[in-house]
Amino acid sequence: MGDIHKIGDEYYIEFYARGLKYQQKAGPDRTYAEKLLREIETKIARGEMGTMVRDVDRDIFFKDFLDYAKTQYPLRTVQRYQKAIEHFDMFLNQRFSHVGKLSGFTPHVFEQYKIFLTKEAKHRNKEISPKMINLTLILWREVCEYARKIGYLNDNPLLHIKFLPAKSRTLNYLTDEELNLILAKAKPELSFVVVMLVSTGLNQDELLQLQWSHIDWQNQHLQLEKSISSQPRIIPLNLRLVELLKKRMKEKTSFHILGWPQGHSLAKELMDLGKGLLGGKKLTFYTLRHTFARQILKKSISLSALAKILGFTDMARAMIYFCFLLEKKDEILSSSPYSIS
Repeated sequence: MGDIHKIGDEYYIEFYARGLKYQQKAGPDRTYAEKLLREIETKIARGEMGTMVRDVDRDIFFKDFLDYAKTQYPLRTVQRYQKAIEHFDMFLNQRFSHVGKLSGFTPHVFEQYKIFLTKEAKHRNKEISPKMINLTLILWREVCEYARKIGYLNDNPLLHIKFLPAKSRTLNYLTDEELNLILAKAKPELSFVVVMLVSTGLNQDELLQLQWSHIDWQNQHLQLEKSISSQPRIIPLNLRLVELLKKRMKEKTSFHILGWPQGHSLAKELMDLGKGLLGGKKLTFYTLRHTFARQILKKSISLSALAKILGFTDMARAMIYFCFLLEKKDEILSSSPYSIS
């Protein structure tokens, strides 16, 4: 059974055929929209939808995406998506008014939009940094990736748009070789701490407060009590960490997973562990958190998904890891935080 929705003064119908979602405008008359939906449902039942071209009006898709985003991301991130959509919609009305459907979202349109963003900043005498323009492009990459995932686009046009040159912070992280050196030197308890941090991106307080009840064994993830959206904060667990946790659980002596002794500085233990192994680089919680972020961005996790995993209330905070995104040769984005292996 399909549904009828409304944007402004116009209705549109939403229905599924061949396992895909279709959305089609039906005008200002609800009675006509109901009739159109009944006719389409009859055709679906008769198997007569095989030749239907799948496309969608941009305003319908924008509403669909924002409804989806509200269930996935914190308010500040949703607001960024909304502002990006409103600005791009204004740009299309000015420069590409003929692009009314998603099929018109081509690399050329977004290349012109990037130029428009740069010129607009100069015209208004606003010092909008390349970093902010790149953030806008990343937002649109993820909007278009959602369109690709639900079948409205065959290709993500933003993958063909280069980012603007921008300065980025130098972040300390561990290479695979450095991580192996650390784990070889560390005593079992500290080795477990390192594996936990590079596998989850938790900060010190979150690690110390982590309890066995936070583990969803069936789905192999941590589910933290703190929620930054309408959904709980989910942190996927890789197979290596799952096995370590199962082994540790057999020996558990408290509700807390780590049970670090009071009076012992975990930060100092990490600093001492890294001395002489990292060529002057310090081993800190941030080093391990940055290592985690780099690892999962290499697995095609999107910046907004990374922000959600790390507990950021605004995905712009994840732009600190933009330098890692640029390392990737294959920049296909995934909006799912569950594909970590």
